[in-house]
Amino acid sequence: MQNALWLYKELQAEKSITGILSADELLGLGRSITRGNNTRVLDARKRTKFILETIDGYLQQKALVAKTDIRYFSSLNDIVFFAFNNQRLAGTEKFIRITPGIEGWNDNITQTDGINKYERRYTRQSVVLNAGLTKYIPVNLVHQNNYGASLKLSYISTDFSLRFLQNDTVASENKGKPTIKQAGVNLFFEHAIYPNTRTVINIGLQTETGYQDADGSTGFYGTANLSGSMSYFISYRTRFTGSIGASYSRNIYQTSQVISLQPNNIHLNASAGIEISL
Repeated sequence: MQNALWLYKELQAEKSITGILSADELLGLGRSITRGNNTRVLDARKRTKFILETIDGYLQQKALVAKTDIRYFSSLNDIVFFAFNNQRLAGTEKFIRITPGIEGWNDNITQTDGINKYERRYTRQSVVLNAGLTKYIPVNLVHQNNYGASLKLSYISTDFSLRFLQNDTVASENKGKPTIKQAGVNLFFEHAIYPNTRTVINIGLQTETGYQDADGSTGFYGTANLSGSMSYFISYRTRFTGSIGASYSRNIYQTSQVISLQPNNIHLNASAGIEISL
């Protein structure tokens, strides 16, 4: 929808469009852009042609184009492919996603005396299965609601070793191979506001709760995240952005190094700045 507004303003400035578009016509223009972008065309050149033909076909069908000269097609191509605005979607997305992961690191530290040494090793393998659906609902030109739900199954296996050596003899050692298995439900709701063609405001809430087995210790876990963000389009290379958020988690295991339980955790954040793309 945001690209539809940019396209409309540009074509209006070029005097390539007839009259003033109604809210329904702008919504239809936005849907034609979405349909063109969401249709899979493997050849990049044919995909570009398909998107432009889809949008132009809608404008021609509604008799909205005053002239089809080179400036009209240049403006159409420029706005559709180079506006760099956040996409605004409509419809339902059903998905099944499998996300595997592996990471690891090794540390070998020797003190200056050459006697005391530390060896640390950590590896982590994981696989996450998500299945669910997401709804994108453009309420009107200014407001949009997005929400969804998914089932989540995850398996995380870690292997760590911490060793302290004196004169190449192991003085102490701590090692283990804990695993975490989780089954949960993820819910989210997002409300987006488009007060003008340059500004996007998002307010979102995401929660996850489920049951887990962490190396033989079982119980329920949960997270909740409330966030707000805004983006103001200054130029094609520059944006002003800001965000604020709060999150709460209960019985979440930290696995970035050795496995550790965080019974209750509250996190608050806020940021603002200028994004410049070079």
